[in-house]
Amino acid sequence: MTMTRSCANSAHGDIQFYAGDNQPEPMQVVGNTGFVGIGTSTPSQRLQVNGNVLANNVMLPSDARLKENIHGIERSRELLRLLNGVHSTWKKDAQAKFGTTAGADVGLLAQDVQKVLPEAVITLPDGTLTVVYDKVVPLLVEALKAQDEKLRDLEQTNARLEAMEKRLEQLERH
Repeated sequence: MTMTRSCANSAHGDIQFYAGDNQPEPMQVVGNTGFVGIGTSTPSQRLQVNGNVLANNVMLPSDARLKENIHGIERSRELLRLLNGVHSTWKKDAQAKFGTTAGADVGLLAQDVQKVLPEAVITLPDGTLTVVYDKVVPLLVEALKAQDEKLRDLEQTNARLEAMEKRLEQLERH
């Protein structure tokens, strides 16, 4: 494995690293933005990895002491019904641009998510829409809780109906 360091654009202070013998993988720190790219020499985010990321944990600040204007998610079941999980494959230009795989994939369409939960969609500088999947999780939690409440109501109604049937049977016997 060879590794070289070069300054591709000294005017901005960019630093490029290449690792690999046959098909070098670029890693770049863009000097004027501080953006870091792995698998891309043109990162558009603070850290852009074109390919898979393996991590034990991804931590996101969520402490209530850091937040204000806190209120529950309403209509979660209705909102969830507007989302569609899809199977798809990535176009070749997306594979090259974002390091997506050629095989089958599963996910949500950002355009659908944007209509339902706009805070879970980020638009990249080139106009590409991305889904922040961890922001979809609270919608799922609330929809599951609402579904559970409906199920409990149905179970109580069913128990009442069964009790009424027994009473009716007893009355019919007499």
